[in-house]
Amino acid sequence: MWIIKSRKRIPLNIDGVISGILCDLGLDWRLARAFVFVPRAADIAARAVEEVVREHGWRVVATADEIEYDGPAPRPYPARHRQMRHSSHS
Repeated sequence: MWIIKSRKRIPLNIDGVISGILCDLGLDWRLARAFVFVPRAADIAARAVEEVVREHGWRVVATADEIEYDGPAPRPYPARHRQMRHSSHS
């Protein structure tokens, strides 16, 4: 769904649609925000149930020695960051 305002296209997701309908019904926008969380909570619950039903016990993704870091090489901290880092751990 798209809202057209000042010739600029703005994509609208389900959260925006629900909030818009609730505001059109006269609800305060702060209350309308609470209704956005209900579908998300249902989605999280459905995913949790699906995982329990489809998966058999805990699955091991990788052990610590099986992981190989392939990112950039470590860089030294500038002096000012080293001082901040050490003082925050005191």
